[in-house]
Amino acid sequence: MDDAAKVVIVLLAIGLFSFILIGIPLWRICSRAGFSPAWSLLAFIPYLGPLIVAGRLGLSDWPKFKHLRNPGA
Repeated sequence: MDDAAKVVIVLLAIGLFSFILIGIPLWRICSRAGFSPAWSLLAFIPYLGPLIVAGRLGLSDWPKFKHLRNPGA
């Protein structure tokens, strides 16, 4: 196996590991909060993606808990 194939295998392993470590928990958080789970895929865009996901989860009202703000409506 040549060096290029080893590099590709290592990069694929790092990508899979990062998806398991970051993607799956974010997917579950987004779905339980009432957002589309596809928002978690933005976290894999370098630099800006994690900021967008964190801002969306931290600064917006979660659709799942809208009934708590307006209990009589």
